[in-house]
Amino acid sequence: MSRNLKNLIKKPAVISTLAFFVLFAIVAVIAFTNSPNTEDNVSAPVLADPVTRSGYGLYIDGELIAATSIEAVIGDTLESVLNARTEEFTDFKVTSASFTNMITTVYGEYEEDAFVTSADLARLLGIESESSYTTSVTNYAGVSAGVTLNLRVTVEDTATTVLESDIVYVDNSNMLATHEDVVVTEGQDGITEDTYESVFVNGQCISKKFLSSTVVVEAVDRVIQRGVLDNERVFASAEDTAVDGSPFIMPYDGGYISSYYGWRSMGWHTGIDIIGGFGVSCYGDPFWAARDGIVTFADYSGTYGLIIIIQHEDGSETRYAHCSAAKVEVGEYVEQGQVIGNIGTSGYVTGAHLHFEIRFDGQTVNPLEYVRLYK
Repeated sequence: MSRNLKNLIKKPAVISTLAFFVLFAIVAVIAFTNSPNTEDNVSAPVLADPVTRSGYGLYIDGELIAATSIEAVIGDTLESVLNARTEEFTDFKVTSASFTNMITTVYGEYEEDAFVTSADLARLLGIESESSYTTSVTNYAGVSAGVTLNLRVTVEDTATTVLESDIVYVDNSNMLATHEDVVVTEGQDGITEDTYESVFVNGQCISKKFLSSTVVVEAVDRVIQRGVLDNERVFASAEDTAVDGSPFIMPYDGGYISSYYGWRSMGWHTGIDIIGGFGVSCYGDPFWAARDGIVTFADYSGTYGLIIIIQHEDGSETRYAHCSAAKVEVGEYVEQGQVIGNIGTSGYVTGAHLHFEIRFDGQTVNPLEYVRLYK
């Protein structure tokens, strides 16, 4: 054998071949030893990268909604959505309209599924039909984007206001008191057109302020001329004696008769009106019962305002209207001269006065035929 080894040593090519096979065997053993068990190493499928392409992404409040190939599509769609959302304000003059969200367009690489048409984008932005919409926004994947497309609209609207005409009384010292006031100028109500600015967010009004007012029709005062009462029936006094033994006295002392019983410009007057004097306020002054009787009514009644009604033993009754206060109650018996209330302006009046009536069998009579105004 030593002879064979010596012969191999003398042949270098053979030695190189043997060395190669030995080295290959060692590497194979190492690889086999370190390789994992094939039963425990099932390779996971390799996912393909999503297909992307360049385009313009629409972001609302930082959330990607969708992408388009042409940037103008986003702007045009947002404008159409804005116009659709403002349709409900056709009754107003819209001065401004905008979305309050942070809206940006970013150029970049987006998944193929993110690209939508203009119609699809409008739907994602809440347009459900020509007549309905929602403020909620959906992204291209059909999932809520978690944002609300908030619309702020500023409008101008107008309102018509009626300016009621005033009644102006003119005293005429050359004219005695009559049963009818003289109308010098017929009054006419005026009209103004007021302009307001209102701000709406998502259809809800959050503020409204006055801008201006324009007079469309000027108000005209109703001017009524009345004479200064300087004849023998100037004063109304409880000290006056009754007419021909009548049991009635005047219910208020020292006042003027401002309007008599009978026809006047405003219609039939069922009693007399007593005031404290021209330029002298009688509001709050006490008045008293013109005759003994029982209170049958003490409350508010239409144009009379607060009225007190007293029924007397012969079935007649007296009425005291436009009171500011009643000092008696229904069912209470009162005596002639007893304070029963205070003069006021309740009901239909042009100023503080006491309206006084006398009625027999429910029919009004002229009170001046039952009490006199001079001693």
